Amino acid sequence: MIVNAISAHMGGMVTYTSNVLRHFQHSRVAATICLPTKFSAVPKFPEGSGVVTRGMQATRYGPIRRFLWEQTMWRHIVKTSGADILFSSANYGLLKPPIPQVLLVQGEVSFSPLYQELVTPKFNLRERTLNAMRRRLVLWSARHSDIVIFPSQTSFDSVVRCDPKLAEKSVINYLATDEKALQTKHSRPWRHDGMLRIIYVSVYYPHKDPGTLATATRRLNENGLPSHAWITMEPADFKIWSTGAVELKAVRDEELAGFVSMGRLPHSEVGTSMAGHDVLVSPSLAETFGFPLVEGMAAGIPVVAANTECHREICGDAALYFEPRNPQALCQRLMELDADPGLRSDLCQKGAERVRNLFTWDRHLRALFDCFERLL
Repeated sequence: MIVNAISAHMGGMVTYTSNVLRHFQHSRVAATICLPTKFSAVPKFPEGSGVVTRGMQATRYGPIRRFLWEQTMWRHIVKTSGADILFSSANYGLLKPPIPQVLLVQGEVSFSPLYQELVTPKFNLRERTLNAMRRRLVLWSARHSDIVIFPSQTSFDSVVRCDPKLAEKSVINYLATDEKALQTKHSRPWRHDGMLRIIYVSVYYPHKDPGTLATATRRLNENGLPSHAWITMEPADFKIWSTGAVELKAVRDEELAGFVSMGRLPHSEVGTSMAGHDVLVSPSLAETFGFPLVEGMAAGIPVVAANTECHREICGDAALYFEPRNPQALCQRLMELDADPGLRSDLCQKGAERVRNLFTWDRHLRALFDCFERLL
């Protein structure tokens, strides 16, 4: 097998690829996994595992040059690799691939109706053009793949709505969290130091809406509930987008001093960091899956999320929901959680059970290898 994970730069794609690397070495597969040159989570593979990694310089290319490189040079690499199957794990694949292709569409949120309603209109001309190109490339890639995998029913519905014929060769396979995280790590008593400690695990994109959490945190403090939110974004993330300057200014407003902090969280420290907080909040307007939701449930902390289709699909009754882009609604939900120990316990128990039943790597890999075997 040859795996195209060249787009695994940040967010859920890094989480997924890190786990694929760990678990492929224990499976019955010889795989060459192609990664960004600076991918930081490459494990040491035991001799004879059959899994090798290869850094690719093309990760630094712009979108047009990258597309041309993939359809020419990458095609040659795949064709001469001797592999039986190409697994494209990050949204885009080869057009007319030389070997059977399995495509995982796991990070393209622009098909979401809510994204198109609330986020796309804010883009400048360049961003709208690139957004349209990405959507088309996802559809083209799916049409030229033998099997297309979606990580949720929500993502399946949003893409298949654009091309109903894709349903015939598509499957839904939930992604997973590391099995070690299934053991409840949370040991911090609720508001142990008197402070409600909130964590939002995400990289900045225009649909992530960190401002709603920042404003809600300020209102919690104004209402007499000492609170602090850690948003795991870097200021540099915001500069890439035309919407970023306004959102960064809102998050770093002087009125939020002492209430909100920002900074990248290494993936290896996600479980430990979540265990040191009281609650995970996700105000994101659109997701294809949402790894942090699963990691929060696995870590044993309550989850409060924007009321979107994907959030509800992943968390079910193991989370509280609030109206998207409504800081006051989020504030009320957090105060409700603070006032009810039974509710917190119930959410944590349901979350742990949900992860054990739906989001294990064993289940994900079985379904993934079923797809590979169907092609062989």
